[in-house]
Amino acid sequence: MQATREVIQAVGRMCRTFVKSRNINIYIEDKLLEKIYSGELRKRIMSPELEAIAVLRETLGSDYSDERQRILNTAEKISSTGMWTIKGLLYRKWNERSMQIWHELRELVLTFPTANQSQYNADYNLKMLYITAGKKIQQIPLLSVL
Repeated sequence: MQATREVIQAVGRMCRTFVKSRNINIYIEDKLLEKIYSGELRKRIMSPELEAIAVLRETLGSDYSDERQRILNTAEKISSTGMWTIKGLLYRKWNERSMQIWHELRELVLTFPTANQSQYNADYNLKMLYITAGKKIQQIPLLSVL
């Protein structure tokens, strides 16, 4: 979804300028095109340039399944929450409360680079900031070498 939004924004900015050629060529890499969600594009009134990108994306084949799209949307929402929390701390005046939040976030991610299901269920902050795999994954026990 983020790639889709960025393409919409970039094409929109390009199209709003008054200094442009009559013939517009847009070059888009295959990897980026694969990340675009045409369903999101189709929700909007599209410029001819954005319509061409949507048609090109649709020629690649189907978008994500509904379940995959739900997982991606949830992951994006959670990662945005974390990003805006950190940006909010950095852009406002640094005080005792923001230092405490920063310290707690730092401690959380260093203590739990990953979290199993029981840790995830037991900690509100993990639920707010961590993305689940959406399915059970195999745990590999690590041996400590002394």
